[in-house]
Amino acid sequence: MLWTLLLAAPLVAWAGVTYDDAFFKEHYSRIVKAQPTFPNGTPLLPSVTSKSPENFATAVLTQTDPTKVSYDEETAYIEIRGEDIQPLYVEVKYFRAVSLSWATGRILVIRRDIGHVAGMEEVLDILGRRWLSQTAVLYGPE
Repeated sequence: MLWTLLLAAPLVAWAGVTYDDAFFKEHYSRIVKAQPTFPNGTPLLPSVTSKSPENFATAVLTQTDPTKVSYDEETAYIEIRGEDIQPLYVEVKYFRAVSLSWATGRILVIRRDIGHVAGMEEVLDILGRRWLSQTAVLYGPE
């Protein structure tokens, strides 16, 4: 009986959540070569700064104001800087909310809420300047 509970526990914890590498693929964030800017007059939220562990790098998230910009036009730019890295720029589109967190000093996690049934998790190696993972998260009935 205990063995059955131990095997079933992970299934219960993930019930209703599906990860898909192809769903919303056309809306994945992208690394851009130059620092993107918003046109003058674009309504923006205040920028949010996130420092990596040991302050190796800093990510600054600037996004459009969701109360003034329609859902399908939402845009965010992330600028990543550090003493020992060249600036890295990321463009994020198609979201209701976006947030940043650091997995390690060099690994940035970008989470996007797309709606009550979907989201995105993207993992970026800032030193390698490459995506480690870009995955849609689909929430089903619990």
